[in-house]
Amino acid sequence: MRLNDLKESLKDMSMEQRMELVRGIREDRKISKHSTTVRTKRKEDKQDKMTKVFKDLSPEERQAVLEVLRNEGETS
Repeated sequence: MRLNDLKESLKDMSMEQRMELVRGIREDRKISKHSTTVRTKRKEDKQDKMTKVFKDLSPEERQAVLEVLRNEGETS
């Protein structure tokens, strides 16, 4: 149940029902925050890994990778 639903029906509920809805909203928010945090962390880890791989390349290999990326950018 979302916050708007809670505001509409709050007056018709007992205190026990209100507390149960608040707990549900809090739990839903915890899950949403965790999911976002995990996705962000995975994205950052992937970027860090790609940066490390790129830095480990020789200058010639870096140039070749940059050329491929430029060509892909032009064709898109």
